[in-house]
Amino acid sequence: MRVSILALVFLCLLLGTDLACAVTWSEITRFPKYWGTAPYVLREERTDNFTCSHVEWRIVWSYTPIPIVAEQAEFNIAIYRTNETNYIMSMNQGGNTTTNGTMYVNNLPGEFYLKFVVYNVLNSTAVIEQDIESMAGWLVADAGPDKTVDEDVQAQFDGSGSADDIGIISYVWTFVDSTPVTLTGKTPTYTFSNPDNYTVTLNVTDAAGNWATDVATITVRDITPPSIGTISQSPSGDVDEGQLVKVSANITDAASGVKNASVIYSIDNGSSWHTPLPMVYNSTTGLYETTILENTSGTWVKYKIIAYDTAGNLVTENNAGQYYSYQIIPELPTTYAILLFILATTLAVTTCRKSKRCFLK
Repeated sequence: MRVSILALVFLCLLLGTDLACAVTWSEITRFPKYWGTAPYVLREERTDNFTCSHVEWRIVWSYTPIPIVAEQAEFNIAIYRTNETNYIMSMNQGGNTTTNGTMYVNNLPGEFYLKFVVYNVLNSTAVIEQDIESMAGWLVADAGPDKTVDEDVQAQFDGSGSADDIGIISYVWTFVDSTPVTLTGKTPTYTFSNPDNYTVTLNVTDAAGNWATDVATITVRDITPPSIGTISQSPSGDVDEGQLVKVSANITDAASGVKNASVIYSIDNGSSWHTPLPMVYNSTTGLYETTILENTSGTWVKYKIIAYDTAGNLVTENNAGQYYSYQIIPELPTTYAILLFILATTLAVTTCRKSKRCFLK
């Protein structure tokens, strides 16, 4: 049976001996650093990546403050998994004398890096060591961090953080994208076409047949704007002064849905545009509709339609840059209309008499 670091600590404390009594530590790498003599400067640095294939390891650290500085030194170490930005463990130490210590990591093999943040520190050293007895019988799956990708853009999975005592021989990734999908390999790729949140499961198997799993969430963003289909105007063509113009459009968005749509119009050939007129969805016709209220005689009205989906994508339909347009024509006054009616009637009667076709015999 394998004994954990925490159990060994407890045992050594009972026996009154050092932790080293229970384990044999082997150095992996070390990070010596000379920070400089300039005081009162906050400095930080990221180390190279290193791999701990054993499940129990430690950081043996020490630092020396800058001499003759009134303020105490600050020395911070944070441990990160490769390709992740949130630390999994950290340590902070302060003081005006040379200080050293040990930071233990239990049940956490994989690939990591360190980040140092120091203040008033002259030099420091961090030595990475692992327990050579802690390797047997361990298999850890690591599907990598959660990530966000755009639809129709290739996404890469990363199982390189997985670790095993005798070697991983199989990486199998499974998820559902309309239908079940299976990928193999340590770092396979896949292109998602449908915006959604996907739970991806990594199953790793070693040469002894042992297996372990881990999951990662892939968020696929919708980057496709809505589609604006047929646009209709009522009345069509030029309109009489005083008439309102109804504009209707077929607007759809299969991925995230239409959030809103508007008609924007201009009466000065596009030099300026009026405040957008919101379009309302008509559930009976399946169209988005609004009414343009402009009714000044002789005005040319040009308009376009814009629409957003719930993901924030925008589409503009402007008739290939020519816009949709109509002219408002003046309405004849009532007096002129009556006179034209009388004139037309008289002309019709005169023509009828001459042709003698309008009287019954």
